[in-house]
Amino acid sequence: MGQREIEIMHFADAQFWFRQAAAQSDPAGEYRVGLDYALGRGTEESRAKSLYWIRKAALHGYTAAEYAIGLDYQYGRGVPRSFVKAIHWLRGAAVQGFATAQYALGYDFGRGLGVTQNYATANYWFRKAALQGLAAAEFALGMDDLAGRGCARHAVAGNRWLRKAAEQGGAPAEYLLGINYDLGRGVPNNTTRGQYWFRKAAMSGFPPAEAAVGIDYELGRGTARNYRKGYVWLRKAAAQNVTLAEYYLGAAYYRGRGVPKSAAKAQWWWRKAKANGPFPSLRNQCRMSAQHSDYVEIYRHAIQASAKTLPAGTSPPGIKSDFPQPCGFYPEVSQILDHQGTAIVHVCIGANGRLAHRPTILRSTGFPRLDAAALRYVRATSGYWTPAHRHGKAVELCEKWPVRFRLSKPIQGTPETTRRDRAKSLTQ
Repeated sequence: MGQREIEIMHFADAQFWFRQAAAQSDPAGEYRVGLDYALGRGTEESRAKSLYWIRKAALHGYTAAEYAIGLDYQYGRGVPRSFVKAIHWLRGAAVQGFATAQYALGYDFGRGLGVTQNYATANYWFRKAALQGLAAAEFALGMDDLAGRGCARHAVAGNRWLRKAAEQGGAPAEYLLGINYDLGRGVPNNTTRGQYWFRKAAMSGFPPAEAAVGIDYELGRGTARNYRKGYVWLRKAAAQNVTLAEYYLGAAYYRGRGVPKSAAKAQWWWRKAKANGPFPSLRNQCRMSAQHSDYVEIYRHAIQASAKTLPAGTSPPGIKSDFPQPCGFYPEVSQILDHQGTAIVHVCIGANGRLAHRPTILRSTGFPRLDAAALRYVRATSGYWTPAHRHGKAVELCEKWPVRFRLSKPIQGTPETTRRDRAKSLTQ
């Protein structure tokens, strides 16, 4: 009866019937009374009374109530914040098959909230929720499969889960599918298909996707070049403080592409972008699949070469299987400006496999931004080395390592003339 009154918007009458059920210790009735107190629906709003009734339902094993109490403890809503208690209640709902609780439990395990961080356990709970069709869990599972987090890296399976989430209207999943089609990561390289998914995410108001659609129109990537449409989408993204869109808007005004030419407006947008922070990456920094191995292979070749010059009985350092990939270290601005080069970095690897001293640049690439990126990359490798050995004992070894920044080929769909134009506009 209470549910029927809710459907016809008679909230006070619904509250009356829910109370009748709750008075007979019916957990669903207790939960609905608590929910109405939380929302102030049909009665006064009271967090304390809401917690009282929802807790009663949770103690009767009602899954929705256990999940609600778990979230209250997780976010400190009406109770002292406690991740340990949150895990207790969420687990109670999750083991009964409550998909949203399973996802929340996976989230906590993935971030170590109230428990020891464990990606494999997080992946387990995400998978259970995803198999019930929960879009958020499908997205999380797809991300885990793509990154190899808590499971073997599997780009094809990752995209399959992302597609399931995207088909339920998940804008982040649609956006990532667009990126993967652009990169050919786990799916055939297809910029037209990438543009399709970007547009779906952009139509939902997802700011990074709006920027991606705008830039694709600017470059004619996956669609016919249309500066006016590019400007419209870039303006939408820039209104939500997407720095990359602000940079491209500045370039549009500087060149008069889709808008009247205006150096003053170009400078205004560039200053706004600079104030928002560093130039971000719209897509994965490793735009070409070849770049996934360029840097690491350079390290391996350097290690093999150094082995020939080491004293007898000394073996060179090696790299672990999870050695950091260079993705994300090649600055987006440098790629657009076509800056390439090799930095020679002085690196000392300690007996524990970590960097023993701060790395320094011995030979510059000629571009300060690339030199800084090379140092960031080298620092990120600390702890991912196997140390050098001398007569079977781990020792510290200092070497000169090359870090090369190279674009294997022009960015797909971007003529070299366009690259030069963007470079000129961004350096004004």
